[in-house]
Amino acid sequence: MTHTRTVHVPTTSRAYDVHIGDGILEQVPAIVGKLEPYVRVRTISDSNVAPLYGQRLMDAFDAATYAASLATFEAGEKSKRLSTIECLLEGMAAEAFDRDALVVALGGGVTGDMAGLVAAMYLRGIDYVQVPTSLLAMVDSSVGGKCAVDLSAGKNLAGAFLQPRAVIADVSCLDTIAPELLRDSCGEVIKHAVLADPDMLQDLLRSPIQAEHLDHERMVDLVARNVEIKRDVVAADEREHGARQTLNLGH
Repeated sequence: MTHTRTVHVPTTSRAYDVHIGDGILEQVPAIVGKLEPYVRVRTISDSNVAPLYGQRLMDAFDAATYAASLATFEAGEKSKRLSTIECLLEGMAAEAFDRDALVVALGGGVTGDMAGLVAAMYLRGIDYVQVPTSLLAMVDSSVGGKCAVDLSAGKNLAGAFLQPRAVIADVSCLDTIAPELLRDSCGEVIKHAVLADPDMLQDLLRSPIQAEHLDHERMVDLVARNVEIKRDVVAADEREHGARQTLNLGH
């Protein structure tokens, strides 16, 4: 049986579940189907992730009889601009998406920002689901509802708070992350351990995450614990007025 964990995230604006497992990408339509009777699905991904997992997710939605489509943008921080958001919004409007639609963010933190902001703005707000494929997105950016783009004056200056309806993290997607990028993401895991879990810190010191030989079962539990830490902070300070600012340590 696939090793899975579920973490409930309660916030003042919306409560939702984070599903973490090994090989659960094809379960996304079933999880979505328990939320609302969505008619159409727009998956947003970048040019790196879409070739790896886009068709698999589209096939899963098609098999579940959803009207699903995929929109992509050029990977990288340089795309995190209002001009990219405009293109994504215009694409949805041209295809006459309505309020019965769901936006799905398939990718890392940039994709989560882009898809979340598209959902927040389209028709003044529709639902979205996070399907993070990077470790950093799984343990941090996919949870908490912050979505923003960069302006010339600085990073993340134009955005919104919109909690997702669900987060589905398939740790098997980490197998296609470049080892150096996975190691970079471990900094966020270590930060959470330093802030809130000495036992997790000791475990990481004894047995560091090995990018080349990922233990999927361990990663499910590790991601779940990190989500719990992020959950507790977000639930106490959803809009980042105080305690949530501690999560900016090292940013």
